[in-house]
Amino acid sequence: MTPAISVAGLSRRYRGQLALDQVTFDIEPGSITGLLGRNGAGKTTLLRMLAGVEKPDTGEVNPGHGLRLGYYAQEHETLDTERSLIENMRTASPELTDTEMRKVLGSFLFSGDDVDKPVGVLSGGENGRLDPALKIRGTSHKHILKRVAERYLPREIVHRGKQGFVMPLTEWLAGALRGELDDHLGATGLARRGLFRDGVLARLLDEHRRGRHNHAGRLWALLILERWFRRYAPNWSMA
Repeated sequence: MTPAISVAGLSRRYRGQLALDQVTFDIEPGSITGLLGRNGAGKTTLLRMLAGVEKPDTGEVNPGHGLRLGYYAQEHETLDTERSLIENMRTASPELTDTEMRKVLGSFLFSGDDVDKPVGVLSGGENGRLDPALKIRGTSHKHILKRVAERYLPREIVHRGKQGFVMPLTEWLAGALRGELDDHLGATGLARRGLFRDGVLARLLDEHRRGRHNHAGRLWALLILERWFRRYAPNWSMA
């Protein structure tokens, strides 16, 4: 299978400091991939290079044929604050008509005169909805989201003492998050958004709970994805 994204020998230096050194990997079509590392390890640099926002010193990023990438930055760094919402949308999606752009913005709770507001007057929460509206649309195949998980987790998990990079996902999914899995991955949640074939999410959940396969990592990523949708794009779907 041809990779959706192929990365070969990426290196990057800042002021003499080596941020990334010969990074090589593939991302397969349909996969959900997470990136973990300590502060300053080069995570943001790598994501920006994957999205084409920043160039490596050596190496290359090879997107699959026809792939479109959407990059959702934590700091909303890709927004032009002097221009209106719909003007930013035109830059991000020149292939869409104005009617289609308004429909996309409407699914992120921007309607009527809201789309003509300058981005600079938006609140933090509105900025948080606008940036993904420019990226998470039908024409983007792979989406790069930076540090989006923590704000969508239950308090009992967020407020636990950090355990390094150890995340007891199986424990969480069987305890504090058990009820949310059924709700968020079911017919009224992620399953209705058209991102997966019918029955795929139910099968993953059933196999995990029966002990046939440990899908904790996948289920965790899917749960966070639906939590993100509910906050920023409750009406979004591929339909």
